[in-house]
Amino acid sequence: MKKFVIVIALVTILGTGTAFADHPDNFGIGFKGGFDLPFMGYDGYAGGGALLLKFPSVPIFWGVDVHFRGHSFGFGLSGDYYLIDDNIIDEWFGWYLGLGGFLKLSTWDNDRHSRTDLGLVFRVPIGLSFQWPIESFTLELFLAAVPNIGLRFSFWDRKHDEFWKNENYGRVGVWGPGLGGEIGIRFWF
Repeated sequence: MKKFVIVIALVTILGTGTAFADHPDNFGIGFKGGFDLPFMGYDGYAGGGALLLKFPSVPIFWGVDVHFRGHSFGFGLSGDYYLIDDNIIDEWFGWYLGLGGFLKLSTWDNDRHSRTDLGLVFRVPIGLSFQWPIESFTLELFLAAVPNIGLRFSFWDRKHDEFWKNENYGRVGVWGPGLGGEIGIRFWF
C-alpha cells in the first residue's frame, strides 16, 4: 500500500510540474554563489560560483561551476530539470523542485601530496524565486537548498599511494551525501 501511495504522489507531482510554469521560456543568463556542507566524512567543495544559462525551449537549467577550498580547485557542469515550478504569490514569487546532475572535476595539491577527483553527483534543487519585470527583461533572484549524493573517482601518482592509504582514502568512494545552498541572480530576455 505504501508503494502505491508513493507512486500516486510522484505522478501527481510530475503532473503538477507540467501544468505550471513560473520561469519564463526565453533566454536566461545569470550568476550564483554556493556552498556545500558534506556529511559522512567526505570534504566536498566549500564554496564557489557558477555562470547560469537557460536556453529557450530546452527544459534544462545549466550551470558552469568553479569551486575552491584551501589547496583544491575545480570546475563542473550542472543541469537541472524542474519537476515543479509554481507561483506562490501572483507571478513574482514562486518555488521550484527539480532533479539534476553535476559533473565535477577537482584537483588537490599541498606541495607534498596531490590528487584529482572526478565526481558524478545527483542533486535535488528546492528553491524560492522572486521575479520582477523591468522594461525589456525580467530580473530573478533565487535562493535554494540542494541535497546531493554521488560517486567520486580519485587519481594520484603512485608515489602518493602510501599517504592516501594511511588517510583511508580510496580510488572510488561516495561523494556526499551533502546539503548545498545557492543564492543567485538571473536575467530573462
